[in-house]
Amino acid sequence: MLPLLPSNNTQKVQIKLLNLIDLHSLDDDACFSGWSKFALLEHYQQTGALGFVAMMDKQLIGLIFARIVLDESEILTFEVKEVYREQGVGKRLLQNLLNEIKRRGARKIFLEVNETKFKAIRLYIDSGFSVISKRHNYYSSSLGQKINALVLEYTVN
Repeated sequence: MLPLLPSNNTQKVQIKLLNLIDLHSLDDDACFSGWSKFALLEHYQQTGALGFVAMMDKQLIGLIFARIVLDESEILTFEVKEVYREQGVGKRLLQNLLNEIKRRGARKIFLEVNETKFKAIRLYIDSGFSVISKRHNYYSSSLGQKINALVLEYTVN
C-alpha cells in the first residue's frame, strides 16, 4: 500500500504538465477507470490535448486530461489513486489544468461526472463549476445499474 501524505501537506507531490514519456510509462491498468494507456496516447496526439500528472517518489498518483477546441475545453478524465484522495492532490491537478486552459484562451470548460460521486462534484462546485444538465442512464455500474451523469460548466471570467 502507498503511504498517506502527512495531513495538509502535499509538498512531496509534484504536479507537472503531462508528456509522452509519462504516458508511455503508465502501466496498462494504471489508475484511470475507463481509459486504457492506448486511448490516452491516442487522444494525447490530437490537437488541443493537454493534461497534468501528480507524481510522488517517481510514482504516478493522479492524472487530469482535457482537450481544447477553439474557445471551449472538455475535461475527459480525472483521477487520483484512492489512497491519495481527499489530501489536496485532486484540487492541485484541477487548478493547474484550469489555469493552463485559461492561458490557452478557452472561455468555457465542460465535464461529465457520475452523479453518485459526491466528493468529486463538491470539488468541481468549490472550484467554480456549475451543473448545467443531466444525462440520464449515461453510465453503467459494475452490476449493470444505469447511473445518471451531471454535465458541469466553468466559465472563465
